[in-house]
Amino acid sequence: MKIIVLSKAEYKEKDLILSAISETGFTSFRVRGGTTPNGPFTWLCNPLTVAEVELIDNPRYTNKIIKGAQIISTPLSNGDSLNNLLAINLLQEVMLKMFADEDKHLMFKDIEDFFVSNKGNQDLILSEIIFLLKALKLNGAGLEVDKCIGCGSKKDIVAFSFAEGGFLCRECLSEDIQIDLSPNQMKTIRYLVKHSYQDLIIDQVNEHVNNDDKKYLLNKVAMFAYDIIGAKLNSIDLILKSK
Repeated sequence: MKIIVLSKAEYKEKDLILSAISETGFTSFRVRGGTTPNGPFTWLCNPLTVAEVELIDNPRYTNKIIKGAQIISTPLSNGDSLNNLLAINLLQEVMLKMFADEDKHLMFKDIEDFFVSNKGNQDLILSEIIFLLKALKLNGAGLEVDKCIGCGSKKDIVAFSFAEGGFLCRECLSEDIQIDLSPNQMKTIRYLVKHSYQDLIIDQVNEHVNNDDKKYLLNKVAMFAYDIIGAKLNSIDLILKSK
């Protein structure tokens, strides 16, 4: 079974319980000797590691027990730069705070794609925003960037409001609606909603968006996640302070 490790918890003296997602659901299993430096599966305990595992599911045991494992990939292969480590923390935090266990597997491919697409890339903020936007959409909080959220018109779009959930035309914009984005930021958020991590690299989007706009958008999307879902993502402050 192919899995992505999400978190770990100590169990008894030397063992660990790993929580993980497969492509079809959530699972957890026991790693004997998981806390020992020379354990056979110590490498598996790093968050967001992708591996093929064989589990023993015996009714005599409280937990499934790992029998064998083969590494497929690890986000640490992208290096131990601060940006990469912060991205690992953010994605892990999103998975743990924004999804119920039964829904976590819906982000399986996105976790894989994030690190594969960004191999060698050190400017990860736009990719992090895409990941957040995808997580929000799966939580029923997708942003409308193709038409006015009020009337559905595709003409005379003049503003964007997170409180309203997307673009607004001139007719639907009222004085009591907070305008959150500049015209350039509106173009960027629309691109990020509609494109993939790999598209960012191909289109060289990072080079055309200034750092202040990247940080502002990341913070605003994270605030939106808190307002809508109640997920306080502590990694965001660390990412913003590192830039």
